[in-house]
Order: sequence, then structure tokens, then C-alpha cells
Amino acid sequence: MDICKIDDFLINTGLYRYVSFSDDECGELATLLCIGEHSYNQRQILHKFDAFCPLCKKETVYTLLADSIAPYSHVSELRNRRRIVYSACSRDNSHRITFWLHSSDKGVAKIGQDPSVKEILTSSISRYRKLLGKDLIELQTAIQLHSHGVGIGSFVYLRRIFENLIITAFEENKFKYG
Repeated sequence: MDICKIDDFLINTGLYRYVSFSDDECGELATLLCIGEHSYNQRQILHKFDAFCPLCKKETVYTLLADSIAPYSHVSELRNRRRIVYSACSRDNSHRITFWLHSSDKGVAKIGQDPSVKEILTSSISRYRKLLGKDLIELQTAIQLHSHGVGIGSFVYLRRIFENLIITAFEENKFKYG
């Protein structure tokens, strides 16, 4: 798991989907779980990532924060842990995304998130309202299905959107080139 995978995991991965990690990736996993080699008394900044803030209504940088950083010496100590990890919006520290994470032999999974993946991604798609029109609801449904791990269902809704866009473009241009 590299840093880009951490970003993708935090923002795009739905609940209960395990992302595997190898022994070589224990540093990245430790960052994700907010576990470090030292204990600190003050809040530590562990990782920064870009996401849409539903409260600011803008793209922003979030920072993973840990109130306490537990030490570890081997990757096996990173398995079978449950952690609550907070991230703060750089525009307003009171805007937070909270992740409930679980690590096991299968990897690491989000077992909770507030605000949800749907809220974060749905807020960021409002800019497509003019292009999609009534199909914006279909896109929101696709995002909701994706956030709950129903990948094939989300593809069905995305296919409908593309079909409607293609049909609309065809109808608008069939006499121009016919």
C-alpha cells in the first residue's frame, strides 16, 4: 500500500472492503492506523490527502490526526486492531472526517465513516447538474451503491447515464450529419 493507495482507501473505498497489505508495507499501514514508532504527548500530523469538504463545499486538504500514537515493532502488531482515526479540513479544523478502521490478517477495512463516502462524493458532483439534469439522481444512486460495496449495481446506473448521454447527443446531431 503506497501513499496514493492510502488516499484512495480513505476517500473512495466503501465500508467493509479489506485492502491487503504486505510486510513491506507496514510503514504505510502504520500511518493509516495512526500508529508510530514513538509515543507523543501532542497531536501528530501523519498524512495529508485531498478530498471534498461537504461543509466548506470545496476541495480541500485533509490531515490525518492522532491523539495518541501507539508504538509497534513488527507488522504482526498492526493486525487485529480497531482504531478511530480523525482527519481535519485545512480550511476549518472543526470540519472532520472520522474513520473507524479494523485491521486483520485480510488487510485493513473501514468499518465506519462520518460523513459517509456518499456525502463526500455526492457533494462534489453537483457541478455536473447542468450536464446530467435528471440523470444526476442516477449518479447519486451509483455512488451510494458503490459506498455500500454493491459494485455491479453502481455500474448499472452508470451505464444508464452513458446511454442517455449518447442518445441525447445522437438526437441533437442526427440531422447535422445525416
